[in-house]
Amino acid sequence: MNDSIQHLLSEIVRLEDELVTVFNEQQERLHYRIEGSKIRFEENLRRIHHERKTGVFAWLRESEWRSIVTAPFIYSMIIPFVALDIFRSVYQAIFLPLYRMPKVRRADYIIIDRHHPGYLNIIEKLNRAYCGYTDGLLAYARQILSRTKGTGARSSMRARFLIHTDDMRAFLITLPEKTMRHKL
Repeated sequence: MNDSIQHLLSEIVRLEDELVTVFNEQQERLHYRIEGSKIRFEENLRRIHHERKTGVFAWLRESEWRSIVTAPFIYSMIIPFVALDIFRSVYQAIFLPLYRMPKVRRADYIIIDRHHPGYLNIIEKLNRAYCGYTDGLLAYARQILSRTKGTGARSSMRARFLIHTDDMRAFLITLPEKTMRHKL
């Protein structure tokens, strides 16, 4: 093996070790641990979160009037968002196999996990779940669109680019599991 490649590989191993150390220190300092894909807070921190929770009526009283007035308009957008979700999913189920393109995994984009902190009241949890859904949905729709652009006269260069970007995305998503020697 080439000396520069060997040097880079040993540097990667050193950086992995350093990253694990920093993660462990952060978990201790912030009183949480990572279990699989979930973050678990220690009991005393969950208790503090619960104590700091603002009730719904107090939260509404402290909110800006603009937020309260615009909320119905913002939440009414759920109807076109759900329609987009359904139509994009049906579109990719029909279109991508015809062009022998891999389907976009919806679960990689629509991740509704921001509503778990104990200090959030029901309205804040709903706001975060809504944002998680809509942000993920738009990224999902954008990824489907990017795969189908120019499929009528797709060049071999474009096909290689798509494969490369998909491989890179899969690599980046699974980076800790595939490259790290230590479990986070």
